[in-house]
Amino acid sequence: MPEVGIRELKERASQIMKEVREKRQTYTITHHGKPCGVLVPYSGAGTGKTTKKRKGGLASLRGILKDGPEVSWEEFMELKKIWTKHVDELLAEELLDTRLDEEAESGNK
Repeated sequence: MPEVGIRELKERASQIMKEVREKRQTYTITHHGKPCGVLVPYSGAGTGKTTKKRKGGLASLRGILKDGPEVSWEEFMELKKIWTKHVDELLAEELLDTRLDEEAESGNK
């Protein structure tokens, strides 16, 4: 699966979306070289209108995932590892930023 940085995605959005739409290409979107998302072709399944609102939680997640791209268990587990690592890094950065902000705030008093 090819990777595309956020800046490149912004600059080439029309071309990339054309490849996704016409060639069914899937992209890993990166931010500073780290995966942060996946751009996949829309499947079109399950697009019928419904009057019932979806509830949040696992049932809603199942509804979203059923229309997603089909991936093997191995691919799923590999993406899960990448995503988990990325989320852990984001949380660590957020925690560090919060601590630095708190230290700066306490130093200004």
